[in-house]
Amino acid sequence: MATKEAYLDSFSPYIYVPKNGGVEIFSKILHEIKYTMVDGLLMGPCDKSKYDTISLFINDRYYFKLSPDSYVLDIGYGDKCFLPFQYN
Repeated sequence: MATKEAYLDSFSPYIYVPKNGGVEIFSKILHEIKYTMVDGLLMGPCDKSKYDTISLFINDRYYFKLSPDSYVLDIGYGDKCFLPFQYN
């Protein structure tokens, strides 16, 4: 049986985006970021100054802001950080 290193605690760290329109959303959020997939995880540079704050308006009611501190996560991959975005 193959083993795999644990990345995060038992909670789900993902920020889910709808599959319909998800490519457009990713291109807006990560428009100038060079990101790659590593072991099934979306990874980008750890320099948080390269990222923008993301503003979301949810259910026509709630305004939600995500700063790079909340979505650029260092999980020990050297100069690559985990970006917890995934299609829903």
